[in-house]
Amino acid sequence: MWADAIQSRRTRDDRFDPFDHLVLPKFTHFRMDGDRADVTIQDVYAALVTDEARNESIVRDVIHAVESGRHLLS
Repeated sequence: MWADAIQSRRTRDDRFDPFDHLVLPKFTHFRMDGDRADVTIQDVYAALVTDEARNESIVRDVIHAVESGRHLLS
């Protein structure tokens, strides 16, 4: 599966974006079962939302962020 061409590009401009951005990957034990050739994106989403260990990890991360005074949806 291929994505469409990039329609626009945004470069970071410190005058308008004064925050440092850092992505820290958080690896999980999530794996898809079955033959990958037959798996659709809907299958992946369905498996992700029912993965209890992954969901509990997300909830713990959100609780920790809120308790640390961070604003997640602003």
